[in-house]
Amino acid sequence: MSITKYVFRHYDKITSEYTRYKSWEYCYSYFRKRNIDKDTAALHLAFYLASWGMYRGSGFLLQNDYKIHEPAVDLLLKKNNSSLWISDNENSFTEKYVDSLCGLKKEIQNAYGNNNCSDTLITKILLGTLGTTPAYDRYFRSGAKLVIGKAHSFNKKSYSSIISFCNSNIDEIRRVQKRIKSKQGIKYPIMKIVDMYFWQLGYEMEQKAGK
Repeated sequence: MSITKYVFRHYDKITSEYTRYKSWEYCYSYFRKRNIDKDTAALHLAFYLASWGMYRGSGFLLQNDYKIHEPAVDLLLKKNNSSLWISDNENSFTEKYVDSLCGLKKEIQNAYGNNNCSDTLITKILLGTLGTTPAYDRYFRSGAKLVIGKAHSFNKKSYSSIISFCNSNIDEIRRVQKRIKSKQGIKYPIMKIVDMYFWQLGYEMEQKAGK
């Protein structure tokens, strides 16, 4: 299944004016700035998460204003997490890096007071700020299951499977990155490309199945 084909089917949604999908670009780009204002960063994170469905229903975020994200923003910007702000290089995905990223999951849960922080929420936060993991939502999981097996939980085993997928397909992923950058002027990180691929694959699969 062509990574390029599915990524650009998803990417077509991003090119529309005012589309909610651009919220990821705005959030990720802001967190790449040298001088970050914590309040503005929390606003970007809140709106991105709202655009990506994390403020629906009975979720705890819906009951709070955007400042609930400030402890998580502080955590993500801490100096001792600087190793997680990797350059976009597949060689950075070492076992030590995977351990650190999985450890950050618990720290993020604590930053929100353990308010039922699902893997979907945590991975969307990481994708929108560090760009270091796909977002483990419904369609991503469906697509990942088809290609690499089950990916129900964000843990070392599933993440390592994603890294193996990246390493096996890195040339095509790099070509997709270059093509998007030529269009948007933004270099999408490796894991964002993977997220788009599996999400679109899962979405189309479920549409065909009539779910």
